[in-house]
Amino acid sequence: MAGTTPLLSIIIPTHRRPQYLPRAIDSALQSAPNRDVEVIVVPNGPDDSWKAAAKFFLSDPCVQWHPIQTAHACAARNRGLVLAKGKYIRFLDDDDYLLDGSKFQIEEMETGGYEICSGRIVNVDMDGTHLGVIASPATNDFVVATTLVSGLPLPVGNVFLRKSVANFRWNEGVKRTQDNVWMYALASGKEWEWTQSKQIVGAWFQHNQARISTTLISKDLYPEAVPALESLWIHLKESGRLTDERAKAIADALWWHIHARFQYQPIYWHKIAKLAQLIDVSARPKHLIFEASSTNWIPPILFEWLLYPTRLTASYYRDYKNRHSKDNYVRNI
Repeated sequence: MAGTTPLLSIIIPTHRRPQYLPRAIDSALQSAPNRDVEVIVVPNGPDDSWKAAAKFFLSDPCVQWHPIQTAHACAARNRGLVLAKGKYIRFLDDDDYLLDGSKFQIEEMETGGYEICSGRIVNVDMDGTHLGVIASPATNDFVVATTLVSGLPLPVGNVFLRKSVANFRWNEGVKRTQDNVWMYALASGKEWEWTQSKQIVGAWFQHNQARISTTLISKDLYPEAVPALESLWIHLKESGRLTDERAKAIADALWWHIHARFQYQPIYWHKIAKLAQLIDVSARPKHLIFEASSTNWIPPILFEWLLYPTRLTASYYRDYKNRHSKDNYVRNI
């Protein structure tokens, strides 16, 4: 590190992925100007596989190791957040990695006085094939951006001013959609000085090793992102920060979950659909069948019920095929 207080702190939670961890650490060490960075690796849970990777960095004072017993990535991130000393902070999953463009995020934040800078992310398959650049949110409103289907929530893409996020904690009760819930918490908390970088700053790496995130909707029927979206709406309304644009964005995000999962648990998702209508009565699933002139007059909840029998059969057939496919490991945003 260039000084006693590093410019950048990077927190890497790790659990049973020693084969990818050195790459993540190496990329983190190269992601700040003049290597002015501390890398805080937090192995979590009863697992010692990280020690094999640690041997490569024993002589590097920029790399710290802080194992915890709790097997949860959010607990590891919170531990790193407490330990971090850098002016800026970022979170990096142990199977993802940063690219040269990440250095420019720091420069943009230093020049513009931003609290959050979000960069572009490339989707990379396990054989190294680039699957394309993940979509960035087409808005300058941070609240709206957090609700859109984009790469924004992925930790690899974002840098934060540490003093601004120091009191925000990752929700350790969340198993899946952890990244989305963290972003909704930030959006609830305040109005942020936020910018988007045009740089490609990191890689979201696809592989067939064990992971919490899943490609099967049927394994994620009640995502924690849904109550977090409701909480975001309530908080914005109570604090006088709710605009029509933000209300519609939250309702649209709820409809995305509703349409993806309605056929599995229709009673629950009927209730969430009523919530989406309460937030914005004009919102409906962004799907061609709902937007066609011949069907857009049908109330979306009724339409979901009409589609239910056919979609239920098709979904279970698709899930059966996916469970027996060795190639079904590429996640979607």
